[in-house]
This record gives sequence, C-alpha cells and structure tokens, in this order.
Amino acid sequence: MEIQSNFISLAPVQPGKPGTSHSSLPLQIGQLLNAKVLATLESNRLLLEINGRRLLAATDINARRGQTLTLEVLQTEPTPRLKTVDTTHATRIITQHATRTLLPQQVPLDQALAALKSLYQQPQTLSALPPAIRLPLAALLKAIPKRESLANPAALPALLSESGIFHEAMLAQSGNTTSHSPPHDLKAHLLRLSAAIKAAIANTRPQSFSQPPSAQAKPEPTPLPAIDDAASLLPQMEKDTASALARLVLDQLASLPKNESSSPGWHFEIPYFHGDTLERLRLAIAQESPQEKPGNPDETAWSVILELAPEYLGKIRIKITTQGERIHTYFWSEKASTRQLFEKHFDHLQSQLQQAGLDPKVLQTAKTVTPPQPPTSPNPRGLINVTT
Repeated sequence: MEIQSNFISLAPVQPGKPGTSHSSLPLQIGQLLNAKVLATLESNRLLLEINGRRLLAATDINARRGQTLTLEVLQTEPTPRLKTVDTTHATRIITQHATRTLLPQQVPLDQALAALKSLYQQPQTLSALPPAIRLPLAALLKAIPKRESLANPAALPALLSESGIFHEAMLAQSGNTTSHSPPHDLKAHLLRLSAAIKAAIANTRPQSFSQPPSAQAKPEPTPLPAIDDAASLLPQMEKDTASALARLVLDQLASLPKNESSSPGWHFEIPYFHGDTLERLRLAIAQESPQEKPGNPDETAWSVILELAPEYLGKIRIKITTQGERIHTYFWSEKASTRQLFEKHFDHLQSQLQQAGLDPKVLQTAKTVTPPQPPTSPNPRGLINVTT
C-alpha cells in the first residue's frame, strides 16, 4: 500500500504470500474500511491491518501504533485506491445536534425519578395503571440503589456498569437487541417503561372513523380503567421518563472521546435512596493530561470528581487525583461552614487512606470560588451550559 498525502494504493506486505494480497478484499467504490496501524516503519511507511489482511502504506500522515484509520475506497481496479476520511467533524456535528435536542428535555435523574415514585406511592393512581406500566415502573424503582451501596467499594463497580452509560456497549458485546436489554441497567429500565407508557397512550386514542368496516369489526384493544386522573397522568409520566433518558444520553455523549488522541473519560449520574428521599451522585472519571499531572509525568494519573448536594451542607465537589499510590484530594463547597467541617476531619480521612494503602500527599479545601470542573461536556459553543 502506498499513501501520498491522504491517498492510498494497496500493496501486500510480501508479494505472493498467502493472506497478504489485496485481491481477497471485497472492495466497492464508496465503501468505508477501518485500518488498524500495527506498526510505524522507516521511510514513512506503515504496517496496516484491513479485514484481517496485512498491507503496507507509504504515507506523509502522522499515525501511531494502535490507531484506527477510516478509509474510503475511490478505485478498485487495477490497483485499489483509497483515501483517509476524517470522521471527527461528522461525529461533532451529530453530537451537537443531539445535544441541542436533549438539553431542553433533560432534568436531573433524582427529580425525574422522584416524580415517577410519587405516582407509584399513590394507591389509587397505582391501581388505575395497567399492569404493563406498573411492572416496569416497580422494577425501575427497585433497581435504584440505597446510599449504603455507594459507600461500599465492592458494590460501586457494579453501580457504575449498570448506570446506563454502557447500555449499547453491553448490547453489542452480548449480541442482544433492545428487546433483550441487560436486566439491571438503568437505561434498559427507562426504555422498557417508556415503551409501556407509549403503548398505553396509543390504546387510549379513539379509533378513526375512516377505517373500513372490516377493521371496525375487529376487537379493540383493552382501554385503560375509566379513571380520568390515571389517563391524564400518562403524558406526564411519558415526559418524566423522556427527561430522565435525555439526561442519561447527555452523559453518554459527554463520555465519547473527542478525538483519537483525547484522554479517556466518563460521566455518570447515579440516583440513590437516602431513606425514602431520592438523591443523586454526579461522578466524572478522567485520565489527566500531562500538564495536569501532579507527580511523575511518566506515571498515568487519573482524576475523579464527585458532586453531591447533601441536605444542610449545600453543593459539594471533591476532586481526587491518584498517581501510583499517591493521592491528592481537594474539597470545594459553596458554604464556609462545610469547608470547615471537612478540615476538621482531615486527620481521620488521612488515616483511612493510609489504611487502604494510599499515600495522601495533599488533603485540602479549595480556596477558589470556582469549583473543580469535570471533563469537558459535549455542549457546543453558543449553547447554555446547564448545571443543576
């Protein structure tokens, strides 16, 4: 394979060697291929893997080992000719459009779920809803963890994996469809409830008078119980469920890599029960960029930013940076009394960290007015950055 600028001509690694010929690649003009960079060689040459075939590329582009290039087929005969395609711009456009659509709909998960929970706790309303809605609603509320689970290190990985952020990834790994979603995944529960509500609303709509006689003679779907308040609540339930899904999808968009060289990062929002009250934990995990690393630049550093709003303490943000066995922790609060409370218990926190095998180099409250910020969200410029 030879590349000039972003154009590519295919060539086998060793002419005549089985498994290296480009002739076995089923190429079509306009087809998009993924080429994995296996190695960077001398004389501006790359060793690529395309559909299990190893091919050489002479190129002026900068590529690193492990990088995946997107290639478009321009010509198939006599020598296949391709060019590299930059998918970053298209991805950015799609993300911006989705963000503009979802921002007006989203509300914090604890608020949306609290509205659904209040309906579930009203016996008259609950009995009026059809079983097709009651069952997924009960399953959704049952799946919300208690505050004690968040403080359990053994339970936290499962709570993160079931937060809904990895919903599509889990489906892809298991080969399932949306009808066989992971049973404990938050997004799966919301999607099941949303589908049930939409079906119930459709069943309550009056039949069209323009139907042919044969269609009018068919048995009509069983309507909802004749209780006005239950039927009128269905649109609000649909809105609350859609708001929760919009919030979740925004976090999924924020967790997408901005480009191939960007550091990995994930945004989570975990609703939980504190007694009978629904609260939420915002969590952002990211690999620190080299200029932000507090210690040895050769060691990988990770940061975790937690956001809580406990009753009486106000909004709290905590940034924890780990590098090797060293840990740096910064606490921010909008209330001076809360910051003083943190400082009062730093000795206990330092002891707990040391017992866990960590070396707390820094434990302090942030003196700045601006709290530590999570990794960049997908909100494009010009949009209001909604933080609630």
